[in-house]
Amino acid sequence: MVKKSDLKKLNSIMQEGNEFKNEKQYNSAIEKYLEALRFVEDKVKDPIEKEDEMSNIKSQIDQVYSVEIIDIIERANDYSMDKKFSEAYDTFKEAMRIADKIVDKDMRDYEVKQINYLIEETKLKQVIYQATLLRNEEQFNKAITILNDALNTGISIHKEDPNHKIIKNIQNVINETYSQKVHLQIDKANQLKGEGKMKFIKKL
Repeated sequence: MVKKSDLKKLNSIMQEGNEFKNEKQYNSAIEKYLEALRFVEDKVKDPIEKEDEMSNIKSQIDQVYSVEIIDIIERANDYSMDKKFSEAYDTFKEAMRIADKIVDKDMRDYEVKQINYLIEETKLKQVIYQATLLRNEEQFNKAITILNDALNTGISIHKEDPNHKIIKNIQNVINETYSQKVHLQIDKANQLKGEGKMKFIKKL
């Protein structure tokens, strides 16, 4: 049995860690939980009790990492919304480094999978943005080429949801690009036709 005094001390340390976590001071929270681990290692003599307590604390540490990853991903998504893709990728890498610290394999695998998914989604958003810039520069063929590649990637990622929003967005941008290309060609043809008429009139 854990002494009441030791249990009170352990609860106090854990409470401090919880408060740091709630205040999003994740490093401080981790330090407190590690302090709790050391305390259990030193004070709890019964092997089963020790294992249970340490397992619970390690689970709390994993939870801190998971919550921190959520905050980091929100920051990455903000960069993506602002078209700051380089900063977004760097932030996703930061999230991946935190995920690698998670002890529980299932939780770690889940977090890594989610981060990789969001990175792929961000790449597709970046292609849409780049294609829009190319379209504005009237580089229609280049825009359509990278959009078609992105569409194939999007369909591969979302095999179970062919109507996913990102797929629809890419398809819409492709259609808009083709439409602008055709309209530009029509405008140029009409301009040339008009110039031809003017030359004919001048000859008369």
